[in-house]
Amino acid sequence: MRILPLLLLLLGLSACHRPASYELFIKGAAERYDFSLDLSDSSCTYDIAFFTRVDTPVFRRDSLPDSFPMTVRWSGPSGQAFEETVYYPVRESRVPYRSGVVPVEYGNWTLSVRLPQPPGRLRGLGLICRYGPR
Repeated sequence: MRILPLLLLLLGLSACHRPASYELFIKGAAERYDFSLDLSDSSCTYDIAFFTRVDTPVFRRDSLPDSFPMTVRWSGPSGQAFEETVYYPVRESRVPYRSGVVPVEYGNWTLSVRLPQPPGRLRGLGLICRYGPR
């Protein structure tokens, strides 16, 4: 009879951990997208991916470029920042950006993405952050 309450307690405790990943999506075309990332867990590595959808014209699919540039700026909790340019393939809906990230400082980071040459009819930009064991 005591096993049932113990079993329910163990099941309840195991359900209280955080999700393995989270997603953020900013709808609509914009010149800049700002994402807030919680990179405060020193026992984790982080895998980050982008996702979006570009509406392609039905009769002019070849009119889109193969990829478009994204200037990604990382700003850390202390204000330390770095920036790089990466290219997003237009025909892909989800693209890995960085995997196994171990931040130089733990806390809340801001990831700002600028699109200097956005493709036409961009639905928005999303980010997926997945936690992994270190």
